[in-house]
Amino acid sequence: MTDLITLAYDYLDEYRTKDYYQEFIKLSLEMDSKYGTEIKEFNKIKDIYDEVLEIGRFHPDFKEVTVKYRDAKVKLLSIEDIKRYYELDRLIEKELNQTFNLLNEYISPNIPVFNKLGFVSGNKGGNCSGNCG
Repeated sequence: MTDLITLAYDYLDEYRTKDYYQEFIKLSLEMDSKYGTEIKEFNKIKDIYDEVLEIGRFHPDFKEVTVKYRDAKVKLLSIEDIKRYYELDRLIEKELNQTFNLLNEYISPNIPVFNKLGFVSGNKGGNCSGNCG
């Protein structure tokens, strides 16, 4: 088991040397200092939006708040560094999920594999995994 953990640490150390991972870390560290005001404005609007969503489309300010939230999100994601940050975030998440899915498949094809929406993909998982009876 110790050998397996050592291999995992070696893999992660190697992964951390990739250029796009380093770029992701750099952007992550700079985000608050460079765009703190924009992020705070967006989070304020998002909090209001979340409150309105609790009531739903029957809230008297639903349409107005929804438009403000959409506009704030578009404004925030139009900043190149923030846009790049989320592109790298999705890339890293996708690669790590692929690695975990390969490990799952190697251990047993009956281990549930979740897609990006959190649903079990294919016929995997469950009590019998389609192999009952």
